[in-house]
Amino acid sequence: MATRETGRWTALLAVLLWASPILAQDAPDSAHAFAETLYFENVPFDEASQLSDADVRRLAGWLEDATRTEQHPNIVIGLGMSGNKRAYRALRRYAKRAPKGAVESAQYRARMAIPIAMGHLARSDHRALRYLARELRRPRPVQWTYRHLDEERLAAMLLRARVSGLGISGLPKATAELESLARRENPKLRSAKPREKWDGHLDAAMRMCARVAQEGPSSVFGGEL
Repeated sequence: MATRETGRWTALLAVLLWASPILAQDAPDSAHAFAETLYFENVPFDEASQLSDADVRRLAGWLEDATRTEQHPNIVIGLGMSGNKRAYRALRRYAKRAPKGAVESAQYRARMAIPIAMGHLARSDHRALRYLARELRRPRPVQWTYRHLDEERLAAMLLRARVSGLGISGLPKATAELESLARRENPKLRSAKPREKWDGHLDAAMRMCARVAQEGPSSVFGGEL
């Protein structure tokens, strides 16, 4: 039975990835099907973790394609969940191409999904873990907005998503990084708004990290995602 904590991560991914479009294909291959399917809850971990090298190469190429922007949220998460080391370069390149100005829903969801994808990928590629730690210590300025969310608010949300990514990884080094964050008094990391509950978010991430380490990612994320 899923715990309340797992439910929080499920809800987070649902918000990020809801409403990706289906583009009709005749007998689509697995990469097409994965990128184009509308997942009403979340991208399925079991399916994403079985993507082949060829699927990952194709998805990585589509992440460079602006005409496939609506598919980018699925692709970002799928590359991370695949555990394929080819995925890191694609995700890193995508992260570097940060937009400026107002963005649409698909761009917002894909950008917010990058830390979650890196957290999954970190279990097989420690470059992803280093990316999350680096982006928490020296976060890049956010120069884009989404609806009522301004740059400052999005920057705070991305910091919290990176903390979630560390928790999702289930790695001992992620736990050490989270513990280090908990000891810091960095104003960039602690919002003045009470609803952000930064300390509670860190605690939840540490519990998730311990759970993934103990039960394994397939047990924690498989089936329901």
